[in-house]
This record gives sequence, C-alpha cells and structure tokens, in this order.
Amino acid sequence: MKLKILILLLLVSVAYNQLIGQDSTSQGKEKIKTRVDKIVKDVFRQIENELGADIYDNESESEAEESEFTKEDEFDNYEKHNLYAFPRGKKIPRNNSAFFIAENLEDKFLFRYNRVEGLFLGLQSPHQYFWDHNRKFTIFGSIGYGFGVHRWEYKIGLAHQLIYNQNLFEAGIEAHNSVDSRDQWLVGNLENSLSAMLFKYDYKDYFLRKGFSTWLSYNTRSEFADLQAKVAFNNDNFTSLQKEVNWSLFRSKRIFRENPEISEGHFKSISLIFAIHKLDSKKMHLAGWSATMSAEFAGKSLKGDYDFDRYLIDIRRYQPISRYDNLNFRLRAATSQGHLPLQYKFELGGISTLPAYSYKELQGNRLLLANIEYIVNGSMFSGETTFPLSLLDKFNLILFYDAGFIGNVYDNESFTSGFQNFKFNSLKSDWGIGIGSADGKYRLSFAWKTDKKSTANVFLRISRPF
Repeated sequence: MKLKILILLLLVSVAYNQLIGQDSTSQGKEKIKTRVDKIVKDVFRQIENELGADIYDNESESEAEESEFTKEDEFDNYEKHNLYAFPRGKKIPRNNSAFFIAENLEDKFLFRYNRVEGLFLGLQSPHQYFWDHNRKFTIFGSIGYGFGVHRWEYKIGLAHQLIYNQNLFEAGIEAHNSVDSRDQWLVGNLENSLSAMLFKYDYKDYFLRKGFSTWLSYNTRSEFADLQAKVAFNNDNFTSLQKEVNWSLFRSKRIFRENPEISEGHFKSISLIFAIHKLDSKKMHLAGWSATMSAEFAGKSLKGDYDFDRYLIDIRRYQPISRYDNLNFRLRAATSQGHLPLQYKFELGGISTLPAYSYKELQGNRLLLANIEYIVNGSMFSGETTFPLSLLDKFNLILFYDAGFIGNVYDNESFTSGFQNFKFNSLKSDWGIGIGSADGKYRLSFAWKTDKKSTANVFLRISRPF
C-alpha cells in the first residue's frame, strides 16, 4: 500500500511538471492548476479508501461554523442506538469507561489478535440504547473462539430500558466467561491487533474473567452534554493467563513479552461511574470537554477475597484556538485504599501515557498524569494553493508534552495520603513532535525524555492518544 501511494504521488508530480512546461500563460496555468488539483483529489480519494480515513477534505465551512446543536429536528435524528448525542460520521473518539470495557457498537463481527488468545473470531449482538421508544427488554451478547488459547468465550446480557423525554433509565445483568483487560484506555482492539500481527507489539495485559455483573444506570443527552451515571455489582473469578502465541508478519525473530500474572481469586465489588461529555468537531479539530469519574469498592463484607477501594478521574479539554490550530489536554488522577490486587495497580510508561518511556515502566497505587498537545494544520504555514505546497493543508503538525507521577503508600493509609510527597522534580516527563492526517487519527511521532539525554522513541498511531 505504501508503494502504491508513493507511485501515485510521483505520477502526479511528474504530470504537473510536464503540464507546466507545455503551457506557461497565466490562463494556461490556471487550467493546469485545476487539472492537477483534480488529479491530486482523485489520488487522495484512493489513499483514503486504502486507509479508511479522511485525509484530503476538511469539513465544509458550514460545518465548521456550526459548533452547537441548535435545531430540534436535527437533535431528533441522532443515531437511536448510540448512547452519545453525536453522529458517528464526525469520527470523534469516545472517552472509554473508566471501569467497564467499551465495545464498538458498530461491530457485529469480532476480530482481534494478541499474544494470549492468538487469533480471536466471533459474533456479537451489541448492547444498544433505544432512544426513540421504550423497549421493555433488549438482549445482547457475544460468542467467539480464541485459537491460541483454545477457548470459547461468551458474554450474554439482558437489559430493561425506560425512556422519558431524552432520559433513559436502564436495569441490566450480564454473564461472561471471557478474556479481559484493563488497558482499553491505552489502545483500542483494532490498533493493538494490527500492532501485534504486523510488528509483534502487544500493548495490553490480559486475564480470564468469569462471573456476572448487574447494574442500574441513568443516561441523558441534550444540547448541553451527554451524561451517564451508573451503579453496578460485580461478581467475578479472575485467573491468570499465559502467552500462547509468538507469530507476527514481520519481526519474526522478536519475542512477545510474557503476560504478567495477576492476583487470582473471587472478586465481589460495587462500582460507581459518572461520565459527562460535550464534544463537537470543527474544521477537523475537536472542541469541547469530557470527564469520567469512577470508584470501586471491594470490601470483604461482600464476601470476596479482596478488600480495597479504588478511585479514578479523567478530564479532557479540546480547545480550538483558530480555524487552523487546537490545544488539547488530559488530566488523569487515581488513588486507592487497602491491598490493591496486581491487575488493579496504576501504571505509566509507553503508549498513550509517557511515550518516551518503556511500556508500564512505573507502577504503584497513586497516579497523576498530564498530557498536552498543540495541533496545527499545515495550511497555516503554506500560504500557497498550488501543488505541492497545497499538500501541507492535508496534514497536521503536532507538538506534545507529557508528565506523570507514580507513588506507593502503605495499604492502611487513606486514599488521600501519598500525594503530599509529590514534587515537580519527581515527575517523569517527555516531549515530542509528530505529523498526522487531517482528521487526527493517523500520526507518526517522535518522543524524547526530558530528564536525560536519550534517543527518540518513534511510534505510529492510528488513533488519538486521548
């Protein structure tokens, strides 16, 4: 595919030079420019089809101007099965739940590849939200087979939904016996599967989760924001899993890292989640904010094997500065009380956290993380409308900075303790630069540590880091 793209761009460049040589008049140059622009547009259409991304076209001016939902009929036409009030066509990344592993509502066929399950194939009927009418009951679930672990996996759930205006109340229960991970906030299934299949980099850690969950939730969507409040009871047995495969298309001599052991046993907990979002898309940049707060209480009074509390907050802001640039940041903090099981520890390092550091290099029971990025469309610098300088406005230039803190305190200390030891010189930080597609999904970046001289860590992403 890369070769095809390079050949197409080379042909366009050669054609442009030949056409310029044939006609040097101003009128002729205008005709040539029109013809070249059409060729470039066709080329990028083919590239977009290959990559499945919006690279060439920015949003129309009318879409850029309209950053708020103001028409009642437009609001009534939102996707009826989508919890969020924004159309999927905007390609706005959703804030993954702080506790529950999010599923892609559009997927009916399940496909993933990792070092524990190997190739996993399955089918699912996704959990949907019916905003247009009351549904007494809705059934959802999935079933699939992991060829590496030689195991059938399933989830099956039943929910009852009630609608009042734009308020949705739900009571549900789900039984599951499947491989799970707490690293969904770092990287999605598709990106991780491609990374594992092609280059033998698996950015998630896994365990077997068998049991059930039941919940009550309140969901609402309006012109102001989307909101979800949820309380759930979780009853699960957790089991460690081993690495089962070591195949990838490239880097055949490389070895997958081992899948770490977890704290096994019977977990019973109550979790609380509050999430609120107000996101819009404006000239290929995001605008708005997002916040997720969660708490999980696993006391022995629930007759489980572990006794701990765990708290997390994640706040994100996407701030347009002009039609050309955006300033985005994420603040994430987490703490706990009691003996935190291994799979519940907080970790920093590598993808989506501190990219210049080794993967999960830092681990503890206190966490602070700040990520900030400045994104500017190349058209701010080009000032040209002719090929090849016109290509600059099809890409974003990215400057980013990341800083994080991991602390460890004794199990008997309160969840507020430990942060008093925080000092700026105890932060781990990095900075970097990158280039990305106009829709922000695809990016090639270079990151360096700030505390010591180091070589750049180069990474390619097909989704936003936050």
